[in-house]
Amino acid sequence: MAPDVDVCKKCADNFVVSSKFVQCKVCNVKLHTSCASLKDSWQKVLTDCKNIFWMCDPCKNSFSVGGNENRAAVEILKKEIECVNREKTLTDKLLSEVQYTNELQKALLKQLEDKIASLENTKHLKYNEAVKSATQMSVKKRESTPVLLVKSKNDRTSNDDVMKDVIQSINPADLNVCISATRKIKNGIAIHCETKSFDVLKSNLSASLGKKYSINEPQKLNPRFLISDVPSKCGDSPEVLVNNIVLLNDLANVLKSEDDIKFITKLNRLQDTDVVIEVAPYLYNLLMQRGFLYVGWKKCYITDYVRVKRCFKCCGLGHLDKDCTAQVCCPKCCGDHKLKECKSDCIKCSNCTNYNKSFKQNVPTDHKATSFDCPLYKNYLDKLKQNINYG
Repeated sequence: MAPDVDVCKKCADNFVVSSKFVQCKVCNVKLHTSCASLKDSWQKVLTDCKNIFWMCDPCKNSFSVGGNENRAAVEILKKEIECVNREKTLTDKLLSEVQYTNELQKALLKQLEDKIASLENTKHLKYNEAVKSATQMSVKKRESTPVLLVKSKNDRTSNDDVMKDVIQSINPADLNVCISATRKIKNGIAIHCETKSFDVLKSNLSASLGKKYSINEPQKLNPRFLISDVPSKCGDSPEVLVNNIVLLNDLANVLKSEDDIKFITKLNRLQDTDVVIEVAPYLYNLLMQRGFLYVGWKKCYITDYVRVKRCFKCCGLGHLDKDCTAQVCCPKCCGDHKLKECKSDCIKCSNCTNYNKSFKQNVPTDHKATSFDCPLYKNYLDKLKQNINYG
């Protein structure tokens, strides 16, 4: 064998057949891993880790004999390794517990979120059911009855005088007519009666007071719609605007009369404006099915319009603040202050609260007085629509 060929110190064989060997860090002798009683995995560790080295048995013995300091250092290192292993075991256990706790918290949070969502849906459904029930109850309680208007033919007669003449002219018991209620109106009175009594009451009042007073049923109003986003410069006058609407939308051949379409008012905004138009029932149905009108250089959409008078002083319906004699009421919390002065987090409708007190009902009050979902507002809107002739 050539002198420059490395051979195993133990078996004296070269490393051609088996190239796996280890080299002593101290004396540099080479041994097959099998001759050194090492596993193949240790050879990979020794190759990859530069800070780990292997020593043959003679060198290990000499190293051990080298002094007590080395043996003490080895013992210390062993103990430190044991401590590190114990800490690693503990850390792994804590990490596992933290992960379990995290998963548990996520599951609990998901359950809470689902429960909250379910409660909110239930509350929303209960509120809608309560609103529906309250609305139906109000309509049933105030079911519309025939009305007869008795009005003076001149402005000098007061409604008190009209009431006095009506009472003196007929006796409901003699005629067997049932009167539901009477109320004062401008220059006269309105008499609410049962349907079966209406014709008898009207004929007798006409016979006794027909020369002095006009006795008629109230005429229903024509419907109105709102034209949205009309250009502010579209027409200098109401007449020009109405004429443009008629021409641009081919209504000239449809109109039965010039009075079938009337300008009511403008609701001005910054750039565009909304326009309220009153039309005959047949024209209303035709245009509402279409859904839009051409106005000037624009296609404007239309919606049904019913004006609901709101008082911004007492939050009541049916009158304006300039005619109000009631106390100030907050539309948010029902307190005796203005909205800008309100500091309460409570939301309470004053109209529904007063209604419950007056009629011993339980209409929901957890909304603002200005809410469009207010049961009393919806009921009042329905009553206004009953006086409109939609055809």
